[in-house]
Amino acid sequence: MKNLLTVMLVSGLTLVVPAMANQDAAKPAPAAKPAAPTQATSEGTVKLFVEAMKSGDFKRAVELSDQGSEEFENLQKMAEAFDPADPNNQVPDKKHMLDVVRDAFTRPWKDVEVKLVAEQGTRAQYTLSIFYIDEKTKERKKSEDRTMDLNQFEGRWSVLVSSQLMKPVMPANMPVAPPPAPTAPSAPAEKPAEKK
Repeated sequence: MKNLLTVMLVSGLTLVVPAMANQDAAKPAPAAKPAAPTQATSEGTVKLFVEAMKSGDFKRAVELSDQGSEEFENLQKMAEAFDPADPNNQVPDKKHMLDVVRDAFTRPWKDVEVKLVAEQGTRAQYTLSIFYIDEKTKERKKSEDRTMDLNQFEGRWSVLVSSQLMKPVMPANMPVAPPPAPTAPSAPAEKPAEKK
């Protein structure tokens, strides 16, 4: 009897039919996995760029950037400086220095919320809200908003890399160099005594 399914029809008749052997077939199919982001959309490009910056993959960030943008050359130089294939980057002192610099440039990207401001034709603009965890209160706080502009060319979106977008954040525990000591104005040279 447990292999029978009772179906009540609208007309009041009851119909008994064999139950399906595979009960899993009646369950809804699991939701499809979202497609991986691509440069075919502005949103996909933003996600890829944020992920590249978050992980310190500056080479990938360069690939996602518009070559004509303000800070493109600096980003490209940074990608070359952090190239893991460069044996000089494995020297302990240089590696430590690079890790500190990488942290300063990747820190703003660790906790980012992205919001579309506008997209029209081949232009798009997003606001990136940057958050951090307050060391004292352990609360998540908003640091600042940055603007990310994008261009589309031949179906491919690219980030316009600006100085505002790329500015680093210095670690809170990084010592700050003291300002240089003020220099006293030099005393005027004494005039030699006149001979009489």
